[in-house]
Amino acid sequence: MVQNQAASDLDTAWATGIKLGKASAPKTWELSYIYQHIEADAVLGLITDSDFAGGGTDSKGHLLRGAWAINKKWKIGFTFFDNQRNMDVGVEEDYKRLILDTAYKF
Repeated sequence: MVQNQAASDLDTAWATGIKLGKASAPKTWELSYIYQHIEADAVLGLITDSDFAGGGTDSKGHLLRGAWAINKKWKIGFTFFDNQRNMDVGVEEDYKRLILDTAYKF
């Protein structure tokens, strides 16, 4: 949780979530869920996650992430964002993004 003491309104941001498992050994998995709410003046937009609601502030929503370890060095994963942006200022719009990725340890 963060609160901008210099702002008079729309000054709070918070996130909560849970993670199950860890994709480290062969054929293991992990799954995590986060809900995040960032009001327009809560934090500096440059330091927010650029994937969550397209970056910046004034957004809220869900993040679902998962991964599966193919072997000890290689895993594949996904991240799904289901967010709303411009919720306090401007015209509210839905934002959805799916990211597929792979990671290999040398």
